[in-house]
Formats: sequence, C-alpha cells, structure tokens
Amino acid sequence: MRRNIIICILFVCFLLKSNGICQTSADENIVHLNLRITSNKIELLNTKITAGRLKSFHQKNNFSKNNIYFEIFADDGKRIYNSTIPNPFIRYLESADENGNISSVRIILDTAFVSIRIPYHPKINHVDFFKLSGENIENRLSANELQKIDSIVLNIKKEND
Repeated sequence: MRRNIIICILFVCFLLKSNGICQTSADENIVHLNLRITSNKIELLNTKITAGRLKSFHQKNNFSKNNIYFEIFADDGKRIYNSTIPNPFIRYLESADENGNISSVRIILDTAFVSIRIPYHPKINHVDFFKLSGENIENRLSANELQKIDSIVLNIKKEND
C-alpha cells in the first residue's frame, strides 16, 4: 500500500515537472523591465535579472480595451512569451473624511511608469507592445484587433551566457 502511494506521488511530480508546473531548476531567472509609457511611446528605463520563476497560473491575459498586450520574441522570430499590462494611465485614490465616508477619485495620467516581469531566455531579442482597437468581449485575441504602440530591442544577457 505504502509503495503504491509513493509511486503515485512520484508519478504526479513527474507529470507536473514535465508540464512546467513544478520546475525547480536553479538556473531559472526573471527579467524585470522598467518602462516609461506614454500614449504612443514606450521607453525602456532599465532591466534587471533576478533568480526565480514566474508563476504561470497567475499569468492570465486580460484583453480589455484599455490594457496593453505585449509579446516577447527570440532572435529567430519565435514568440517566447506574451501577457497583458492593466491600463497604466488610470489610477484610483481613495480617502476617508472625518465621518468615515470613503470617496474615490479617478486620475488619468499622461505618463506612466511600469515594471513588468518576463521569464529569462538566452535568445531574447525584442518586445512588441499593442493596444486593442475595440472592446474584446470574448477575451480572445485576433490580429486585426491589435494596434502596435512600440517595439523595444532587448540586449539582455546573463554573465554566463
């Protein structure tokens, strides 16, 4: 009985690892891209590589009209990663008056500063940023809905690459 349980646990771990859900490689890294974003320009301020792994189950794309969609490409043109950034130009500030009543103010920014995290890849080349041209009700993406905002070449290499 105990042997069957151990075999089942080992099998489940093998499946999780082979599907990328439970990777434990000490060589995994995250790239932090710090960006300045305006309505028609995205500027890379700096990058930083840290040890770690992105949690793929938290990376859910939200293709709403106001969000920014991005794709990361390798040297050979193959897409490595994609995700969305919540609208960086809208901020909400909440405050309470002396009676405890809470009010919210919507602030629209001209320039936003954003940090995004992407998985490190030794052949990482560039990132393309897009916005949606209309409302995407089904939360699916089609090429005719995308308007390219900007593209940034990434020269990111680890010391041992």
